[in-house]
Amino acid sequence: MEVLSAIALRRLRLLSTAPSGVDLQSKLTFLAQLAGMGYRVENPEAYNDSVLYDFAQTVEVLKEMRGGKVDYTPLFSGFPDKVPEDRAYFIDRLIGFLVRDCLTYPQGTRLENGLVVPDWLFDLKEFGADPIAQMQDPKLRAAAKEQQAGRKQDTHVEWVSLRLADFAELEERALDYLRGNLYAKSSIQEMLRPDLEWLLGHFSAEQVDPAQVVFRETRTYLSKYYWERADYVMVARLCDTPTDFLRLFAALTGGDISLAEKTSYPKLKRAQRRVVLAGLERAANLEEDLRRYRGLWLAVGRGLHPGAEARDFPRAAAAFQILRNGTIRSFNSHIEMAFQSGASMQVLEKLAERPTLLARRLQQLLKANPGREEAIFSQFSRVAGQVPLKILLQLESYFRNQWRSDYRTILNKKGKLRVVRRPYILHGGVLERVADLLAGQARAQVAARPSWSGKTCWIDAALSKYTVPFQLRKASEGMLVLGRGTRLPLDTGKVLRLFVYWKQRQHRTDLDLSLLKFDEKMHSTGNVSYTRLASEGIVHSGDLQDAPLGAAEFIDVELSVVRKLPDCRYLAPQINRFCGDYFALMDCHSGWMIRDKVDARYESFDLKTVQNKFDLTGTSGYCLPILVDLQESEILFIDLYVTGRSQHNTAEAAVHDVSILCQQMVLLGQMLPNLYDLAVLHQQARGAVRVHRPEEAEITFGLSGQTYSADRMEKILSDLC
Repeated sequence: MEVLSAIALRRLRLLSTAPSGVDLQSKLTFLAQLAGMGYRVENPEAYNDSVLYDFAQTVEVLKEMRGGKVDYTPLFSGFPDKVPEDRAYFIDRLIGFLVRDCLTYPQGTRLENGLVVPDWLFDLKEFGADPIAQMQDPKLRAAAKEQQAGRKQDTHVEWVSLRLADFAELEERALDYLRGNLYAKSSIQEMLRPDLEWLLGHFSAEQVDPAQVVFRETRTYLSKYYWERADYVMVARLCDTPTDFLRLFAALTGGDISLAEKTSYPKLKRAQRRVVLAGLERAANLEEDLRRYRGLWLAVGRGLHPGAEARDFPRAAAAFQILRNGTIRSFNSHIEMAFQSGASMQVLEKLAERPTLLARRLQQLLKANPGREEAIFSQFSRVAGQVPLKILLQLESYFRNQWRSDYRTILNKKGKLRVVRRPYILHGGVLERVADLLAGQARAQVAARPSWSGKTCWIDAALSKYTVPFQLRKASEGMLVLGRGTRLPLDTGKVLRLFVYWKQRQHRTDLDLSLLKFDEKMHSTGNVSYTRLASEGIVHSGDLQDAPLGAAEFIDVELSVVRKLPDCRYLAPQINRFCGDYFALMDCHSGWMIRDKVDARYESFDLKTVQNKFDLTGTSGYCLPILVDLQESEILFIDLYVTGRSQHNTAEAAVHDVSILCQQMVLLGQMLPNLYDLAVLHQQARGAVRVHRPEEAEITFGLSGQTYSADRMEKILSDLC
């Protein structure tokens, strides 16, 4: 399968076609096989037999998208029907260990590792791994896999739509996708990087307008492309600050371009060193920018040899000399000293030289200078047009909603969340005024864009549940690209089956899928995990403690039962790394299915019932992927990696922290800008007429298949933010 076709299928849900004939039987077989995996074709009339040329590879991609390329064999083969009672199973395991340790020649079935399982203690047909040590065994896993293959499929289907497209449409859509990601006013997913770099090479950077690539980290992709082709003139256009060069070095060495993690720099030829030094020579705030990443620049400076090039680049050479031997007073330190000394109004005009920084300091300024609001608002209004729209939208939402909580939720560049108590909250009247000011400035920016006057516009109300994903850098790779805090509908009266899969690489790795229960006030009311295999309406598939062959754990939630529990409003799935490799170092993913049929006659993992599957990529102690709101019948997308212990993380030990994090994520979902409000802002500010049906509209906003759709976030982030 060609790379372009694979990318188009994964990212755009497009199936590539070429001129060919049509055999009706082949067409029906093709559509039926896709339907068996939960995929349906929007335009079956466009079918021809060319889609069968690489059909085996197509099937592999479609399976991988929903997590179906691996085998799922739980510990308890009879799950969810035959799950042993906790205490009885623990006692049987203890007896098994004693028999192994105390008897020289124990009787029973000998496993591949030489250990024996007493036949009188365990029926191995009921287990997919060693029931005593809970370690994988090839023969037991093969037998369990064969059992799974003979089971029925569920009747429920979570449909995913695909579209047949000829080569011209495929190329056009792929180029639009590339541009949408590069022009986005926000970070893009790290997991997209290989595909975007391939598309950039396929289309060539000449198909991209560098002026529209405004997000600094994204500009790095382009500068790397030109650097590798020795087009240093374009590199100089894209790298206009010292930090841009650090990001470029990180990209060239496979490091973190956000510079949040440790990175290195490449060995440079003299011509390349001069390109970097020339860029530094032109930088507006050279000394200050070098100081921001002092340690990195000191290391880089040893390879740049700025002293040897001092005649041509005297300013850069002098800056490195000061960096090594002197003290550089930065703009931020000057501002910080003014705030600390109570003289913040004296630097108001200075702050206005950097409008985005002024916007981010508004709360501090207003708190420190009661009664001076008019002067602050006046100064900000003068420069607000230079503040990026996404910053205005985020701050407007922040001020509008901060009264809701005494805590502030901070998500850093590594995708980790921190909850801190707010040191203060502004007076309600001031909050409303500053929020209105920010909203007005945002509206003015949108109104200055090309007019929609005279055009009709339809907006799906369901978009109010979808947050604008301004931070996608560390977002997990999945079927759906969702902003944290987004709420998805949860079918009523069915079974929610959670799953996790991992295959260890370097060390024995034990991941544990758990489920914490919380009441209305987010107080813990119990859990289901390897220490407690079942609770009312919830059951666990058993704990596997290593994964050389690839391991899986499941938890079933019978929604009709748990909704009736008086002390259960929220369910918080948790994936703990008990020991071994980090999530990011393994083939490791998680997700959830919506099931109608879940007894032991049906497959544990049914591809077509998967609503979302996403890779686990963090390097933390545990992951909180979603929060289930039983009262609202919704799934709140969280996608958080939380720092825990280096090993031995458990659900019980994390209850308090998870309670706080989940409570704040519920509030955060209410406070973040959402796609509905963004759509209304553009419709009203740009003069479009609102209509009630999509077929009446020239511009449409919806979940899928519209001018702007929630499943095409790159277009929203490039065109509307």
